[in-house]
Amino acid sequence: MTEPIGVTFQERDHMEKYIWSRKNYWSMIIGLDLEPAPSSNETLVREEVQRVLELTCQKLGLDYEEVKTKAKPQDFVEARRFAIGICKNRKVTYSVIARALNLHHATVMFHYRRLQEMCDFDRQYRKEYLDIEDYVLIHMAGSYSEDGSGKKLKA
Repeated sequence: MTEPIGVTFQERDHMEKYIWSRKNYWSMIIGLDLEPAPSSNETLVREEVQRVLELTCQKLGLDYEEVKTKAKPQDFVEARRFAIGICKNRKVTYSVIARALNLHHATVMFHYRRLQEMCDFDRQYRKEYLDIEDYVLIHMAGSYSEDGSGKKLKA
């Protein structure tokens, strides 16, 4: 069952409270213990993309609020590029990443290709990317399988 409603949240905590209150409401009405299906809700995927950027900024020592703007200092661009790479390598679509980071999908595609090129030709850059990726995945509390498949782990 789905509810035909679209709600936009600014913070993950508010979103989670809303989802669980709706779950409890419908569980009580129907008399069954229901389980939300976050994999069918793009909002949760977008929240995860934003969390990847937030953790990337944390690892790089950058202010997340500044980096999520469209500011163009090189370290901000690299943080966004690393986050895009981490998400894309976990099978998140370009359009979802673009909406989550408030970027055009062509910009996301460009940065992903640029990341791949840089990793192919610059060992130090690749090492930095892989270190950040490890940090993010560890701090995402095991959201994704580490076999490279991009599959989400079951909670």
